[in-house]
Amino acid sequence: MTVKKESRTYLITEEVFSQIHESIGSHTPETGGILGSSDGKHIDHFYFDATANITGATCEPDHNELNRVIGSCMNSAASLIGKIFKWAFALFIAAIVICWTVCIIMEI
Repeated sequence: MTVKKESRTYLITEEVFSQIHESIGSHTPETGGILGSSDGKHIDHFYFDATANITGATCEPDHNELNRVIGSCMNSAASLIGKIFKWAFALFIAAIVICWTVCIIMEI
């Protein structure tokens, strides 16, 4: 039997939205990062994966660095809630629009 987890809605803080815009929004496609929440209601943590191997068409995350960051989240009140990345097909959309997908991964 498969148990389906109920999805949650999170609000992104202005600070995190700005960090995403300045990092993912200003880099080549396939860049990304991970998202966290300290209260289960707001996305108030963001880590940009600046050391990922990016080709513009593919992304190989820096697993060692991301695992370090996730490990440090376990020692704080923040929970990992998902990942975010910029898709290559979004290049034709205006520069101020960030195309992203947020995937619920897990709660730590």
